[in-house]
Amino acid sequence: MAIIKTEAVVLKYSDYRDKTKLVTLFTRSHGKIRCIAKGVRAMKSKWGGVLQSMAYVNVIFYFKENRTLHLLSSAEYICIFKSIYDNHEKINIGFRMLELIDKTTMESHENQELFNILLESLTNLDNATKNYVNLLFNFEFKTAKALGFDMNFDLLAREGITKSQKYIENKLQNKYYSGSQNDVNSKSGDTLLKDESAHYTKLDNNNLRTLYSGNFDDIIELKISKAEEVSIENYINNHFKNHFENIDFSKIKRIIY
Repeated sequence: MAIIKTEAVVLKYSDYRDKTKLVTLFTRSHGKIRCIAKGVRAMKSKWGGVLQSMAYVNVIFYFKENRTLHLLSSAEYICIFKSIYDNHEKINIGFRMLELIDKTTMESHENQELFNILLESLTNLDNATKNYVNLLFNFEFKTAKALGFDMNFDLLAREGITKSQKYIENKLQNKYYSGSQNDVNSKSGDTLLKDESAHYTKLDNNNLRTLYSGNFDDIIELKISKAEEVSIENYINNHFKNHFENIDFSKIKRIIY
């Protein structure tokens, strides 16, 4: 059994028995791990309150190969993302980032590139003053690339959002698009195209390039329409579903639209 000290982001936690927590961490040294933190819910615990979702912490745990649950012995804050916790839209996006990491990574598989992407994205979200969803799209593009299945955003720019139900059905069959037109309209709260003769909402290729690889300042200054947001979100969700069996995303992000 090895004693490991490393950085981590808390992905999620749950209460267990009277005074214990079960915690899922995404660590720099060991990737995603599940830990048991005994006694941290007791009144006298000095570090149990640190174990909140999205916390960036230093942790010490006892690691043993072939175990699915490791003993967490301590945790302390490195950074508190106060701006995220204080903003409803930001915290929803932050939880979406955590959810994606949790659902696309295997336990005990180190991926420092992905750890850095998550940490940088949460830091950027904490510092952002507007257009928070752009940072989520940037995070999702980078995550897909780090996991080995980069997205074809040129295809997304070329296809856009269709108005034709037949076109949608074809895209569903070809796994390029998810959701019906009625679903898109009701969720976005916006009528994408009122003219039945129009066939698609074209996406700006330069905007997608900025979302894909732009710097922080360019990303938060970028203004994209709700129609574009819906199209990008559907493409990204479908892309991940095509590469991970039985993956299902929550509706957290929809709250911000």
